[in-house]
Amino acid sequence: VGGTSEDSSVNWEAFPLVEMARRGLFGEKYRRAAFKTLAGEARELVSGLIGDARLDFAAARLRQGIRPGPASDPYAIKAWLVEVAKRAQDNLPAQPYKGMSRSELSDLAHLSKKRNGMQLAIRYLADRGIPVVHVPHYKKSKVDGGVVVIDGGRPTIGLSLRYDRKDYFWFTLLHEAAHIVCGHVKDYLADDLLDPDDLEKVEREANELVEDVTIPAATFHSIIPDPAAATLESVIRLAQECDVDVSIVAGRVQYKANEYRKFSRLVGRGLVRAFFDTELELDH
Repeated sequence: VGGTSEDSSVNWEAFPLVEMARRGLFGEKYRRAAFKTLAGEARELVSGLIGDARLDFAAARLRQGIRPGPASDPYAIKAWLVEVAKRAQDNLPAQPYKGMSRSELSDLAHLSKKRNGMQLAIRYLADRGIPVVHVPHYKKSKVDGGVVVIDGGRPTIGLSLRYDRKDYFWFTLLHEAAHIVCGHVKDYLADDLLDPDDLEKVEREANELVEDVTIPAATFHSIIPDPAAATLESVIRLAQECDVDVSIVAGRVQYKANEYRKFSRLVGRGLVRAFFDTELELDH
């Protein structure tokens, strides 16, 4: 896509400029700027940010565990993607990206059972050249996670942590990593141009892979044949059998039984955002 045709299709003022400015994306000078000021310089500010982030919208693939409904504004999603790329550029892993295999995804899932599993998972991906950044969602977007391609082919995982629960963190992280393993992030495709049938297909592929490396369907069924009748003992036994954190099993049982109060004490509420606010800042 040539620069001019790309530019002409972008409505720069439609970006959530005030939110972006408040997050410091345009620098201190604009942090408190009014919409009118930002709108007048929107093209320069946003295109400059996209340049700094080395993000090509054509290479950005948006991925979510929960797909955006009509309430998700494509410009809010684009702003989120750009911020993910920018935050990753500011903290690039030392290692180059060399690909990720299914067995490595499985290893990542098994880190969940360790006491400091979230920290180990972030480091495990960084050691494979894949940065993971936390970027809260924008008001008009319901994005959970995504993969963007930066730095000449380096996939980057962004997590919004809309829900502060360990099961949600692990599902979203593994889901995004599964897209990388499945090769969904190599091609030239912008998130808002993705055909709904293709989206269904790649989401299903990623979800199936996550299921296989965490709790294979046959194993789940052998220990918990009826999710609605699952007991605490069966949840713990399944977690041990599959070598994953109990929050992942509790979340899967809730989903399969469509009963989100069941085992709600096991899903690790309130443990994720605090970790990101402290641990990762200390690391860098």
